[in-house]
Amino acid sequence: MKLDAATVKGLIDEYGALQHPVEVVHLIEYLRVDPPKLIIEVGVWRGGNAAILKTYFPQARFIGVDEMHPSDSRVSDPPSLADNIERFDLEYVIGDTKSESTVARVKAMIGDEKAGYCFIDASHDTDSVKRDFEMWSPLSHRVGFHDVHNPMVLQAWMDICGFMEPGPRTAALWKEMDGHGIGVVLT
Repeated sequence: MKLDAATVKGLIDEYGALQHPVEVVHLIEYLRVDPPKLIIEVGVWRGGNAAILKTYFPQARFIGVDEMHPSDSRVSDPPSLADNIERFDLEYVIGDTKSESTVARVKAMIGDEKAGYCFIDASHDTDSVKRDFEMWSPLSHRVGFHDVHNPMVLQAWMDICGFMEPGPRTAALWKEMDGHGIGVVLT
């Protein structure tokens, strides 16, 4: 599949993702350097982001985690979460993303394997984003954050990256003027 902003914009519209096409292009280019074999998404919504990642990484195993059931009315009109789960053969775990038991369920599914990429897009306050990182980052080599335009998510991302301390983590950030922003850190 061609990787450019226009193509990605079409996928965003088709699959119901809440992403900026240019930010997604940069993320896909970044991930292509070392393509993930396993992707975990924490906070799935309609599964649009998962569908886009599976489009560009079709061989990757994808596990989505969210508290919403696929038939929940908030995600059931087209493009629906259930449709994206079926169409892209996504593994889906229903559970509280901040629960140790939910993390343990996903850990049991992957064993000792670590994800090549984990995308955090559940809660959007500073403490919750930090907690999500603490809980989910041990399962992945790279962790991405959505909505870094949100001051609370940005603060969490900056704290996690260590920008206020010596020896920051390796990080990347893509933010268009009209976008939500995607940040990635290596774990």
